[in-house]
Amino acid sequence: MSHPHKKAGALPAFLLLALLGSLTGALFNANNLFASEVSESIPVDHDWNVINASIAQKKFSLAEKQIGNYIKFHPKNHRAYILGARIARKIHQPERGIAILDKGIDQYPDDKTFLRLKAELLMEQGNMSSSRKILGRLSKDPTLSHEEKEKVSEDRKTLEVLVLSAPPLETFDQNINFQEPIPPPFQSPSTYELENSEDHIHIQNIDIGYAGGSSIGTGITAETPLLKDTVHFQAGTNLYVGSASGQTGGIESYLFAGVDGQG
Repeated sequence: MSHPHKKAGALPAFLLLALLGSLTGALFNANNLFASEVSESIPVDHDWNVINASIAQKKFSLAEKQIGNYIKFHPKNHRAYILGARIARKIHQPERGIAILDKGIDQYPDDKTFLRLKAELLMEQGNMSSSRKILGRLSKDPTLSHEEKEKVSEDRKTLEVLVLSAPPLETFDQNINFQEPIPPPFQSPSTYELENSEDHIHIQNIDIGYAGGSSIGTGITAETPLLKDTVHFQAGTNLYVGSASGQTGGIESYLFAGVDGQG
């Protein structure tokens, strides 16, 4: 029996690291940690000094936890949220950085730097659609500073490269619905749509063929790649359920009427 989940081809590790590196800039050491973002004078208090001591010792996981506690008692320290987000990225824990930034956004709802950093962490997490939405809104914000505009522009370029080059990590249900009469077996529609609770993506010039029963072959090129997604494929009155691997032209496995079928 075929496994219903098939992954798109993995991006070579060195290329993925290079792409993510373009988000963060040059790797930092303990002496210049996050200097590009935390450029203002550091507040002098014991807890903050403890955090910086942990960073100097390269105890980044400890520093991230210390910042989590620090912002509970210093919720208005703008720099603490930025530092926490940068440390979370350093230790490859984007979800922790997002949690810290969300608390910062609660305090500073329209902070452009927080929003951009969250978009970058979402990218690293693999949540390309949410990252794109944030960066899209920021790019249209007339109040965005020139410096932030440049950073947002670079992030959007990086996002497009990642979308085309590497499968994301997010999973969501998809519904594929033909936007024209269902063709006979072995013929393909020219247009269909992907739908979920957040996105409504229009795609053309794809190749989907089915032969009835449980056999469906796909060759999909989508703007947003799919990975480990459940696909509800409606062909006439038959509903096929299976998986999709975006940005590939491979054969997918679908489940129909309780029988695993290889298209």
